[in-house]
Amino acid sequence: RMDKNAFLHLWHTLMNKQYQVGFVATTFLTLGGFMLMPFSSVFLVNNVRISHEQLPVIFLCTGISSLIVMPVIGKISDTHDRFRIFMFASLAACCLTVIYTHLTPIPFWVMVVFNMAFFAVIMSRMSPAMALNSMIAKPQDRGAYMSISSSLQQTAGGISAVLASWVVYQPSAASPIEHYDILGYLAVGVFLLSVYLVRRVDLSLKQQAA
Repeated sequence: RMDKNAFLHLWHTLMNKQYQVGFVATTFLTLGGFMLMPFSSVFLVNNVRISHEQLPVIFLCTGISSLIVMPVIGKISDTHDRFRIFMFASLAACCLTVIYTHLTPIPFWVMVVFNMAFFAVIMSRMSPAMALNSMIAKPQDRGAYMSISSSLQQTAGGISAVLASWVVYQPSAASPIEHYDILGYLAVGVFLLSVYLVRRVDLSLKQQAA
C-alpha cells in the first residue's frame, strides 16, 4: 500500500526490516573509504614527502583513471556476479590500504601510479554494491529507499571523518601524521564487515528471486 503522506512513506520504508540490511550495508560501505580520505593530502605531503605543487597532479591523474575504470566496472557488474566483483575489489582494497597507510617517501611517479590503483580499487567496490543495494526495494518504495540510502551515505561520510580525527595525531603542522597505519587497519575491518553485509543483501535478493 502506497502512503499518501511522503514523510509517512519515508518512515515506513525506513522501518521495513527487509530494507534495513541494505541501509546498514550502505552506511558501512561509505564509512570505510571516507576514513582515509580527509587526511590523505596531509599524509602525502608530510609522510610521503610529496610537494604541495605535485598534489594536484596526483589527484588529477587519479580522477582521470576513475573516469576510465568506473564505466568498465559498471559494465562488468551488469554481466557478472555483482557480489563476487565486490568481494574481490574489497580484498584488493584491504591489501592496498595496508600498503598505502604504511608508505614512506617514494618517487613521485610511483606515488601517482599507486594512488590511481588504490582509489580505483576503493571506488570499484561501490558500483556492484550499490547495484545490488538498489534492487532490494520494491518499485513503489525505490525512491524513498534511495533517498534514505543517499542520506546515510552523507551522514556516514561525516561520521567517518570524525572517527578518523580521533585516531590520527599530528604534533605540529610540519610533522608527519601518526597512527595513520592504525586508521588503515580500522578501514580494513570496515571493508571486511561490508563484505559480510553486502553478502546478506545478495542472499536476500536471491531468496526473493527463488
